[in-house]
Amino acid sequence: MAVYKRGTNWYARVSKPSESGYKRINKGGFATKREAQKWEAEILTGQLLEKDNNLLLADYFENWFKKYKTNRTDVTLHQYQNTLSVIKRYLPMVYLKNFNRDVFQTFLNKYGKNHSKETVSKRKGHLTACLKDALIDKDIAVDPTTRLNLVYNNETEKDIDDKFLEVHDAKSLIDYCSKNLSKSRFMILTGIYSGARFGELRALIDDDIDTKNKAISINKSVDSLTGLDKETKNKQSNRTINMPNDWFSLYLQYQHNDKRLFEISSNGINKELRKICMSLGIKSITFHALRHTHASMLLANNISMQYVSERLGHANLLVTEKVYAHLLETKRSEENKKAMSIF
Repeated sequence: MAVYKRGTNWYARVSKPSESGYKRINKGGFATKREAQKWEAEILTGQLLEKDNNLLLADYFENWFKKYKTNRTDVTLHQYQNTLSVIKRYLPMVYLKNFNRDVFQTFLNKYGKNHSKETVSKRKGHLTACLKDALIDKDIAVDPTTRLNLVYNNETEKDIDDKFLEVHDAKSLIDYCSKNLSKSRFMILTGIYSGARFGELRALIDDDIDTKNKAISINKSVDSLTGLDKETKNKQSNRTINMPNDWFSLYLQYQHNDKRLFEISSNGINKELRKICMSLGIKSITFHALRHTHASMLLANNISMQYVSERLGHANLLVTEKVYAHLLETKRSEENKKAMSIF
């Protein structure tokens, strides 16, 4: 057994008993001495099966999504990159051909302790898709993705009620931002009046504002990683959103010299929004919650689901129904009472 350094990388050498005496196994390329020692220990305890043609699960997953997911949006690719980071953290020295149901479930149990259902489900979904392809390509012999139990932390789950402001609080926020106009506050107003995504609003320029027809045009978004313009999330996200007269009155007063209307980071706008909520004594929310607030105000005033879905730029009506299922349940109860009163 030996762990040694050559150049900038660490190497490990292990000798294991075999039918012919001892078999020497070498592996290099470790970034740290600790990683090399961990590999050495796992080989000796039988936790890893050494196969010359095998790849680390992390390496296989990275190669897979960069090859087969190239047509995804930058946001989606960022999610795959997040999953890769999770694999490297929780399964750093696990090889593809050794990743069985037991290892997968153990990972879900450990990862799920501190993560929400949505987050765990996303990581599981990414890994499952990769492993299904590995099975098709005969890189693995057995499907390790069947009959797994999704483990997650209920305390990290946020109900839709926690993701939007009640009408009176929303009006307080609108009133405050209107009377104390600034770049960040005008963006907050635009978010609550339009229901548009942060990246969509960041990409707005004066040419997107139609003062005659009282509407704004959503036709691009800003990439959160590069800061450059990109396509919207889906083709339905390219849309025209009518805005209230009050917004246009403020727009004519709005002082901005930049090409874009809003030059502010996600962190910056969320910090400002939390500060305002605290000063108003209302629930602290994120900027994305303004989108949910916008939708909830429309639904509460009997605006059709189809209109709300189109205004939000959802891919289809099913997405809207899924996101606002809780709010819709309340509306259905009201509709049931009305329907029964007829008879």
